[in-house]
Amino acid sequence: MATTTPPPSQRPRFRRDVVRLLVQNPEGALLLIGDSDTSLDPAPRWWSTPGGGIEEGEGHLETAVRELWEETGFTCAAADIRGPVAVREAVHGFGLFVLDQTETFYAVSVAGGEIIPGALTESEVDATWDNRWFSRADLAAAIAGGEDVWPRTLGAIWDALLDPMTWPLQLEPAEESTIPAAD
Repeated sequence: MATTTPPPSQRPRFRRDVVRLLVQNPEGALLLIGDSDTSLDPAPRWWSTPGGGIEEGEGHLETAVRELWEETGFTCAAADIRGPVAVREAVHGFGLFVLDQTETFYAVSVAGGEIIPGALTESEVDATWDNRWFSRADLAAAIAGGEDVWPRTLGAIWDALLDPMTWPLQLEPAEESTIPAAD
């Protein structure tokens, strides 16, 4: 059974600034979260970097530290966050709303291990279906196998991690949506 979704012009539209995290373990693998749009049936799935919206009174680094703990259970100090690595404007059309956001990507290294989120919201618990450490080969295989990875430019961002002189990488605006964000 498919869910009936209002056209983009009738869905609530929100603007926000977002911090995205490039979380690497000692082997250099990148952590991705399996996310979904549970307002649709069947719920589309994709992999994405951890992160979230900047709350009132927070700066980018405070958000990065908070989001790291909330979504992975890992902790770090603001001084452990590197970047910004990349910046982009993104539109995400979901079944019930549309997000316009400025996404700033930061890097952080962690010891690795099991991901035990510290404080997911109820909707995040419902939408999260997996988390996994990806090597570059794993990422290429997932994409070649037809899995969605957001941002679609993750390979270029990962490459930028190796050359801080390129930071912040200015990415092209992108739309990554489960349902198009425009009529």
